[in-house]
Amino acid sequence: MEKAFDNVSWNSLFYILKKNVFGDRWIKWISWCVTQAQFSILVLSMLMNDVVASNTLSGFQVVDEGTITSHQQFVDDTIVLLNASKAEVRILLIILMMFEVLTGLKLNLKKIAMTSIGADDLVQDLSLELGCKIDSLLITYL
Repeated sequence: MEKAFDNVSWNSLFYILKKNVFGDRWIKWISWCVTQAQFSILVLSMLMNDVVASNTLSGFQVVDEGTITSHQQFVDDTIVLLNASKAEVRILLIILMMFEVLTGLKLNLKKIAMTSIGADDLVQDLSLELGCKIDSLLITYL
């Protein structure tokens, strides 16, 4: 991800806020939001959890009545698990656009890759829908 606001002078902004009688607590909270990776992870998790809870996205369920997972996050890497359908890919694209608006982070579509697990015949069309490249799992069977 690339910060869309990389050219903002944060010290200047915080100085202006302080001069305009914004409280220290509020300024510290804003500072935390724009400088911490945890904030963006929380925003994406909340968006993804909401759409799965509302059955808008299916996520992935290992066993019937088991836990559903829709995404896994590791620092600044995210894995999203979806059904292979254009509808779910379009919803994911909307979620990612909302994420950009809410966090000020810009997605780098050149780094996004779609990997198929059992839907190889659909992945080409779905990757075009999202505007990303196709990748494959490197699995070696013994």
